[in-house]
Amino acid sequence: MLFSVSLLGFLIWVHLFLYEKKSEGNLFYILFTLLEMSKFLYLIIIGFSVIFFGFGVYLLFKKKKNKAVNQ
Repeated sequence: MLFSVSLLGFLIWVHLFLYEKKSEGNLFYILFTLLEMSKFLYLIIIGFSVIFFGFGVYLLFKKKKNKAVNQ
């Protein structure tokens, strides 16, 4: 849920940023700047998604192990 909210916020930010700068006519410079910033943001998003995925898998296996022990 947190990943989808952060991704939606990022997409809204990119859309507003590009729409605002497109009216000025300097779109290519802004796109190159945005791509440089996006590399860092993509690394952060990928890192958080890997952490949350790993934590979810850990909790899933822990839950299955507890069910097997209780039976």
